[in-house]
Amino acid sequence: MSSTSNNEPVPCDDVMVTPQSDLTVEVIEYDEDYGHKVPSRTGLLHISKDTLASSSSYFQAMLGRSWSESKSDKIVLHNETVRSMAIWFRLFHYTLNIVKLDDITVADIWHVILASDKYEFDRQQLLLWFVTWYRNATAVGLYRNNLARKLMLPCYAFDYAEGFQTLTKSLVYEEIGHITEISPIDSVKLHLPPRIIHKISSLDAGRLRNILDRELFVKINLLIDHGSCRCKEETVFNYLRELGRIDVQPLVERSFSRASVQCYLDRLRQFDQERMLRRISGDRCLRCCFDWKEGVERAIQVTTEYFDGLCLDCMKITVRDDEDYWDHARFRERYDRNCRITHGEPTCYFSFMRA
Repeated sequence: MSSTSNNEPVPCDDVMVTPQSDLTVEVIEYDEDYGHKVPSRTGLLHISKDTLASSSSYFQAMLGRSWSESKSDKIVLHNETVRSMAIWFRLFHYTLNIVKLDDITVADIWHVILASDKYEFDRQQLLLWFVTWYRNATAVGLYRNNLARKLMLPCYAFDYAEGFQTLTKSLVYEEIGHITEISPIDSVKLHLPPRIIHKISSLDAGRLRNILDRELFVKINLLIDHGSCRCKEETVFNYLRELGRIDVQPLVERSFSRASVQCYLDRLRQFDQERMLRRISGDRCLRCCFDWKEGVERAIQVTTEYFDGLCLDCMKITVRDDEDYWDHARFRERYDRNCRITHGEPTCYFSFMRA
């Protein structure tokens, strides 16, 4: 066990990745201490040199004849994490099943991605394991410890379409205010493309609010514009009063900084048509006898079903082949025809990342 500058012992993990090891990789983790990096943890990972070389062009070059490491049975990696490197090495040596999913944190996954970028590991080889880890990590919900905002980048990096769809839809409907990603590690290298955050934030604060507002007031606007009956004033007033009672009216932009879209949809389920009608005196005309509860339920349904989450496949459409998008509209084809997930036109539109 090594020591820091103040002679405190640094924890060291000894990891036998494979019994047929002929190479030891020492991984050194660091912490910041008053502007200086000090070792916080080390690990000795015992692996096969040939297996490592065949799994990465970076290490293939390092272990080749032109590098000094090629003649040694030990190499040292600085500023990595023991757990992230162990995950990759166990993958290459077919011993990844030993790793307990509950022991792997979101921060570990981010470090796994950093390592793949640095050492040219193929993330697609780890995709099935990542999907299994993701499902285990999200089994208790997406909003514990801001999990949804921390997992967007990993799902994007691993090209996990189903997870990315679920997260982006959930954030659009459940998040309050502006949507941002959260990094669980201290790194400036890993970020989602800014346009992704812009797209889902515009949905949350603008488009869904407008759709909900349109559906809630389509009949009210008809009464105001074309109604000639004496009962329309009471009908409109009591409809608005009932919306106000459940804290839905008015749907101004600033209201979405205090409650999520889903919160408003849940409040609308408390709409009481009988309570609304009891306050109207006298008989009502045919127009004012509209089923207001049914109209509110339709507003909930239309808003809920509008957005299916962002689609990673639609996001790959470039400026040069953007006619693919318009061809769908022209011929009324399925908007998810060539996608791994099922979705409608709004998802295709908002996933389209044309500058």
